Amino acid sequence: MSQLAELKSLNIEGNQLATRSLAPISKLSKLQTLNVGENRLHSEAFVPLPAKIKQLKLPNNSLATMPIQMCDATLKNLEKIDLSFNNIAAVPTAIGNLAALSDLNLDSNAITSLPREIGHLKKLKSLSLKNNYISVKSTNFDDANPQPLPAELFTETSLMDLNLHGNKLGSTQLNEFEGFEAFLERRKQSKTKALYGGAATSMSLCGLT
Repeated sequence: MSQLAELKSLNIEGNQLATRSLAPISKLSKLQTLNVGENRLHSEAFVPLPAKIKQLKLPNNSLATMPIQMCDATLKNLEKIDLSFNNIAAVPTAIGNLAALSDLNLDSNAITSLPREIGHLKKLKSLSLKNNYISVKSTNFDDANPQPLPAELFTETSLMDLNLHGNKLGSTQLNEFEGFEAFLERRKQSKTKALYGGAATSMSLCGLT
């Protein structure tokens, strides 16, 4: 596979690949889209990814964390990541290196919080965290009770679509998160423009009741 120098898109979904099987992919310098969903990938010993990669799909594997190789600062073109239906409990602070990331799908994992460094993702527009373990004991946040979704997510990114359906969190609690007001205002302006343009829109609060 490493000889396929011109390859731009690779779909090897639904096989029995282990992490070490991905080694040849590192040499595919022109690869832009990679789908390795429904395999047997683990976070350990993950391989370096081609610098031109734009879309990365790894749903339905056995990842316990977001591989650090996936957060390398050389991945300046990486726009979309799908890590849904894994066992991810932690998102590394290095995620802030992905300057081009606009769409992140972390549905159906074991995530309880996100690092403040996610605020470095200036182009992030869509974040899905359905069916995780995000919850709060109290909205009186401090060092002993940190806000699970940091204020930087709402104030420093371009986030427009946030889906939290299936978490132990209510819309009333979410409204009290620091920075959330900035997200609501940004989305309100966008939805207003969509209405004037005749586009369909939804003002439901991030999938929460």
